[in-house]
Amino acid sequence: MTSDVSTTLTPNIIETIDFEQALTRAKSKFISLYPIDEQQAWRDVLALESEPVTKLLETATYLELLLRARINDAARANLLIYAKDKDLDRLADFYGLVRLTAETDAAFRERIVLRIRASSTAGPAVHYRYHALSASQDVADVFVDSPRAGLITIAVIGKDSVASPALINTVAGYINRPDIKVLTDTVQVKAATVKNITVDATIYMLPDASTAVFDGLAAHLQSAVGSQLGLGRDLTQSWLIHTLHVEGVQRVVLNSPTTDIVISNDQAARIDTVNLTMGGRDY
Repeated sequence: MTSDVSTTLTPNIIETIDFEQALTRAKSKFISLYPIDEQQAWRDVLALESEPVTKLLETATYLELLLRARINDAARANLLIYAKDKDLDRLADFYGLVRLTAETDAAFRERIVLRIRASSTAGPAVHYRYHALSASQDVADVFVDSPRAGLITIAVIGKDSVASPALINTVAGYINRPDIKVLTDTVQVKAATVKNITVDATIYMLPDASTAVFDGLAAHLQSAVGSQLGLGRDLTQSWLIHTLHVEGVQRVVLNSPTTDIVISNDQAARIDTVNLTMGGRDY
């Protein structure tokens, strides 16, 4: 399962843009151009929203902020943590990577990061994870383990929540290439196990919510499992309720599962059956 890079720490090159602060700065500069004995009069004039000079300063400030925002965008396009679409493709060129067919920005970004970390020698786990994810566009997630020295096991799950024998053979053939596999390692590729779960819930809708919202909940839940839950990710009751609690839903009563489903590192949760009952409408 891919995960986007954390954007918690904003780099210094990205400027915080504030219109009111910029406008105040522009007014102060404008006022400072006049003699001291005339400045208070201009402060009073520029305090009026209807004043034409105020409108001109607001327009100039807005245009300035558009330019600053464009500079911010250009800076983000050159940072792996923020780059998207073709900007991300061009950053990947530096590491000799090409986006796989239909690969999302988040998945591609993760592969780039893994490629950087995998450059270490001695076959770290990220080395095999990177190459396993690169073996086929149908690989959704992998888990790399070393139960004993020299033995590497790679559990693979496909984008359809399973790993077909053909996909396993593709990954195994790719990983065991002489230019990828560490000489002293024995690499075994296997299909990740899938734990099938039945979800049963009673859904209460808001009075004005469309019935189409309820009708689409099962598909929405299945899609969320595929895009958000990967290998080793527990299927919790709180996640299920949160996922079903879309706009238009008043409350969700989860009947099954009755406990959180614990998933091991080489397993993935898959919702096999979804039973949703319309409980009614209320506030």
